[in-house]
Amino acid sequence: MKKKILATLMAAVLASTGLMLTACGSKATDAESSAPEESSGTAEENAPAEDAAVKGDGELSFCTIISNSSDYCKAEQAGAEALAAELGIEHMTLNANSNAQTEVDAIQSAISQGVDGMFIHDIDITALGPAVQAALDAGIQVSCASTIREYLDEEYVNHELLFPIFWDEKDMGLQIGQMLVEKMEGKGKVLIISAQAGNNASNQRIAGFEEAIADYSDIEVVNTVACDFDRALALTATEDAMTANPDITCIYSVGEEMTWGVVEALENLGRDDLLIGTADGSKTTMQMLIDGKIHVIGQEKAAAGAMAGLSVLNARAKGESLEDCTGWYDFDTQTCSAAMFYFDQSNADLEQCDY
Repeated sequence: MKKKILATLMAAVLASTGLMLTACGSKATDAESSAPEESSGTAEENAPAEDAAVKGDGELSFCTIISNSSDYCKAEQAGAEALAAELGIEHMTLNANSNAQTEVDAIQSAISQGVDGMFIHDIDITALGPAVQAALDAGIQVSCASTIREYLDEEYVNHELLFPIFWDEKDMGLQIGQMLVEKMEGKGKVLIISAQAGNNASNQRIAGFEEAIADYSDIEVVNTVACDFDRALALTATEDAMTANPDITCIYSVGEEMTWGVVEALENLGRDDLLIGTADGSKTTMQMLIDGKIHVIGQEKAAAGAMAGLSVLNARAKGESLEDCTGWYDFDTQTCSAAMFYFDQSNADLEQCDY
């Protein structure tokens, strides 16, 4: 019942999201248009970027803090804006521009602006504890990855305003790994393309993948290269790795932007004999799966976390049951669940993508 309610709400908002993307950032027509914007230089240049184009007329306000300008984050923003408009909640978006300190600054900015709730798409979860605690102290409802509890002081772990989102990133890596193992027939050499060292999602996705291959002595990970969710870095890393180890048979990437670089590198090298698995699935990536350039996708809906935070804020304000406003995997700890989906060519479907 609870999951059905969330699925119905998600379907309705995703229908709106298709329209919202036109205003907030066009959909990717090719992989290159989705490369994240890099932050550099002065503190002023690294200040969180605000997009307040979507505003509601209600008394509640909500801030969605996105980690960068990728299409995933644009869809995350658009889904939040669409649901906020539907619920009559004033909404703003702050962009951390792939910079952990900028994200902390964005949280502080949201606090100073007196929002009622926020969702944080973390860049480095280990750096967010003090800022999240400050938001809770200010009476602001906070939603972000459930692993935030590991970096909070004990008195905040079960704070009444903390509503974390549970993405089972390790299970995603495990499921992708198991699908690749089957396609590899239990043997081969693997290159792992990871994000920056402190990225929790990347670390968990790799841990799950390593668990999937642990019992296969004929599968060897030849290298793990950090490419910071950057397509160009992944392209170079793949070309270098294939030059040093031409017998690599499989590449596992923890993020789709990097996977686009992997695919381009292999095309440049004239190699179409490798298996490729990736986390995250936009329409660009799903089309690559349909075309046979990628072989396994693990996907989570981009807008799920921010939508859950908004739904909880709305229900709390109206005195409605939180159990009925979103799906929960552990109601006692106020932790929302987010579903994962898995695809290969047998079930590839562009309609399953929300960006």
